[in-house]
Amino acid sequence: MPSPSHEARRDETSAVALLRERKVTMEPGAYFQALAATDVAVVRAFLDAGMSATEPVAGSGPPLVVALQAGDACGPAERPTKADTRALVQLLLERKADANRADANGFTPLMAAAMKGCDRAVMKLLIGAGAKV
Repeated sequence: MPSPSHEARRDETSAVALLRERKVTMEPGAYFQALAATDVAVVRAFLDAGMSATEPVAGSGPPLVVALQAGDACGPAERPTKADTRALVQLLLERKADANRADANGFTPLMAAAMKGCDRAVMKLLIGAGAKV
């Protein structure tokens, strides 16, 4: 069985290969765009390559807030919320994103999800991860 450090290097190598294949640069602005576009594969690649699941992105908020607020991850007319949105929230939470970390305006991931009209499944993911109601 490969060691954890070997697996991490393999994940990082695969991540960099995916980013190159898609012509995505390894920089915060591109990470922000992937979060806003709910591009789970590219966000996973950024995380595998060393981007943070918790620290603010490109002068904005933490990745969970960016993912839920910046793009069209959720909408009140779209039920259930897109599978990619749920997958992205789950991925970020698995990578230790803080369910309570707010952006500079004080918006938490749960607030962003509510403002954008995410469904109960997304809310339950956040609350299950410790988001304060």
